[in-house]
Amino acid sequence: MRSVGVLVRARQIYRYDYWNQGPAVGFIDPASQKMVMLHGDGRFWSAWKLGDEQFRGIIDKGFLW
Repeated sequence: MRSVGVLVRARQIYRYDYWNQGPAVGFIDPASQKMVMLHGDGRFWSAWKLGDEQFRGIIDKGFLW
């Protein structure tokens, strides 16, 4: 599973709101902007490479749109 590598390399962990669907926890590797997203209770939600605006939205505003 490729997303496991992101969890291992993640240097930043962010809590944020995901599209008003509820709290999420993102494990982000800032160098690659790859992220693994979990539900607030720890269940897997999704994984992908963030675009620059998505990355800044999580860091600066606390949400991913």
